[in-house]
Amino acid sequence: MCHRHRETISLIAVFVFFLTGWITTKAYSMEEARNAYDRGLLHLEKGELSQTIREWKQYVESHPVDAKTRTIRSYITLLVREEARQDAKEAVTQERALVKGPFDENTLAIMPFNDTGFTQHFGKAIHAMVISDLTNVPGLNIVERTRLQALLAEIELGGTGLVEEGTAVRAGRLLGAGVIATGTVFEDGQRTPRYQITTSLAKTETGQQMGYQEAAGVRNDWFILQKEIVFEILKDLGVSPIPAAVKKIHTKNWEAYVLFAKGLDFLDQGNFSDARHAFETALTLDVGFDLTREALQATPSKQMSVSEILSHAKDSRIEQKTRHNFTEALTQGTPRLNIRYRFERVEQDSFRRDALASTIRTRLGYLTGAYFDFQAYVEMEDTRTLLKDKYNTPDSAPHGPKNPDRPVVFDPEFTELNQLWLDHSLPFDTRVRLGRQKIVLDDARFIGNAGWAQNEQTFDAVTVQNKGLSNLNIFYGYLIKVNSVSGESGKHAGPFKKGEMFACTGCHGSPRMMIDDHMKSHILNVSKEFVNNVPGLGSLWLKLAGYAYILDFDTGIEPETLGLFVDGISQVSSDFSLLYHLQYASQKDHVERMKIDPETEYYRIEFGGQLSQFSLKAGYEVMTSDKDMWAFQTPLAWGYNNENKYLNIPRTLNGWARKFEWIPVTGLQDLFVSVEASLAGIRLRGEYHDFSAESTDTEYGTETDVMALKQFGKLFTVGLMYADYRAESFSDDTKKAMIFGELSF
Repeated sequence: MCHRHRETISLIAVFVFFLTGWITTKAYSMEEARNAYDRGLLHLEKGELSQTIREWKQYVESHPVDAKTRTIRSYITLLVREEARQDAKEAVTQERALVKGPFDENTLAIMPFNDTGFTQHFGKAIHAMVISDLTNVPGLNIVERTRLQALLAEIELGGTGLVEEGTAVRAGRLLGAGVIATGTVFEDGQRTPRYQITTSLAKTETGQQMGYQEAAGVRNDWFILQKEIVFEILKDLGVSPIPAAVKKIHTKNWEAYVLFAKGLDFLDQGNFSDARHAFETALTLDVGFDLTREALQATPSKQMSVSEILSHAKDSRIEQKTRHNFTEALTQGTPRLNIRYRFERVEQDSFRRDALASTIRTRLGYLTGAYFDFQAYVEMEDTRTLLKDKYNTPDSAPHGPKNPDRPVVFDPEFTELNQLWLDHSLPFDTRVRLGRQKIVLDDARFIGNAGWAQNEQTFDAVTVQNKGLSNLNIFYGYLIKVNSVSGESGKHAGPFKKGEMFACTGCHGSPRMMIDDHMKSHILNVSKEFVNNVPGLGSLWLKLAGYAYILDFDTGIEPETLGLFVDGISQVSSDFSLLYHLQYASQKDHVERMKIDPETEYYRIEFGGQLSQFSLKAGYEVMTSDKDMWAFQTPLAWGYNNENKYLNIPRTLNGWARKFEWIPVTGLQDLFVSVEASLAGIRLRGEYHDFSAESTDTEYGTETDVMALKQFGKLFTVGLMYADYRAESFSDDTKKAMIFGELSF
């Protein structure tokens, strides 16, 4: 290993050392949080709901991204609802004593907004937004929506016989609020509808009016109207200046807002499943809609009584202490099955006959239960040809079929152990994984699983991942072997003889050579996601990442890649979002057989926009050359990103024809345009690429790609793909057509 590799690895080792120390220092606070969970459980056994809620909220604050936290949040929501119901029942019972106060002038009860005209459930959403805004005002105590809903339900059923000036005033007195607010939401139902929000403030004790607020406008003004109402309420309450947190617009996406309103209605009905689905869908439309994210986190998966919560919480604590016995961990796991059939036809000018590949890939896996914070997974993978073998696999793939007179399809017949790993969970949301595993980092430009291939790429490695800080992901891996798409014992490139590097037959000027599977490599990736409102950019989702990939293959190839990655979506209006991607990396390599140390660079710039279900992007990607002797390479990626996290549409890097899995010695420039759309539930994508050399004026060729996907339920997906590469000075004309279906559960 060369000296510069040792320096970089030493820096990574220092980083991992300090990270380990940091995790260790968190152990004490983690133990205190676990004690808070136990204290909450003891209070719950005594029926002390408020104390239980307080203790478990402390646990949630200490474990914001822990898997167990999701369950505890649902417990808290159910307990808050039950506590509110009990308090409401008691308040109605003690109503005669509460009529005379005391009333806190700084406590404000905001009654549910009434929908009038043609609106439906909009009052619930505006009500939640107003409560959220006013909660951010120092000195104001806002009655929780859950508590208010429970009291109103109890008043309807209480049957006390008392006659009050109105339900709102009565509710305010029972809640001890000094001020009450009532409101309505109105839509006129016209072709271009107009909306109106009205509210009024009154003193609970006397019923005296304190102010009347009104805001009206068209749909594009809707989210501004909500803010105007809040500002007017604060003005009549004498609050000045208005805190910055109150000015934040919750969303500018109309569809996301409508789904949020529907979700709240489902939540009030106790229909948690539909509520979660509505909130989740709203977040896919606006990732910066924090109010929806909070509602989703607080929505239980099912209704549970206090006794059921107590029983489940006890079982969870016992499970945490005993971690099951070994037999239960093995037998109470989760089986997984994935089957994908694919027919691929390849027409390539340099071959007399076309390739016809009909293959079926089966993956069968099993995830065990937890045992003392350990968990294991095993997965077998088998690829078989159907009908007659009419395609070729490269010499680098030791498993057939072999038909040299037909084009190559990288889907060898092969059965292998695809994954076999053991996980160990550590404090502060840290996970250590040892064994054969899938690794996909960022957009899979450098480290990926080659998801297009029937035979998935995996790694024999030990990896450490930490998610202890909100939206921060730290990933480190030590890799000793890559199990490529060619097969477990195959090599990583081809078809050509071991040791060939330049202008070999079929290489078309690529600096290819046979890369051994075995390696001693270090990978480090640190990323963080941001979700916020930014003036001029609207709701913003942004992912920042820095990475260091220090690869050392046994063949003497030693690429060292350092880079930065930015991916973002900015929702600037209710219908339109800006899309952008920026990436830069530098690469130093050492090619032992050639006695050279090339230095190369990588750039990728993408900009575009999304309008409802349609998006358009344009980009420019460059992989530089060093004196036409060597070019920037990505030996652990195969030019395919399985899924865009937020647009949910597969995309490629450098085209589906896969002509540039290894980059020519003169480098690569890829000028491309992509279009995505959704029509009748069918996801569509089209790409156009113009390829050329980086260090010369050589034009490589152009490529046009199209894809269509249709998902049926959550289990079955079918798709079509077509790629047309028109060669100028690199490779030869190639057309690929593919039809596939995939079942997964």
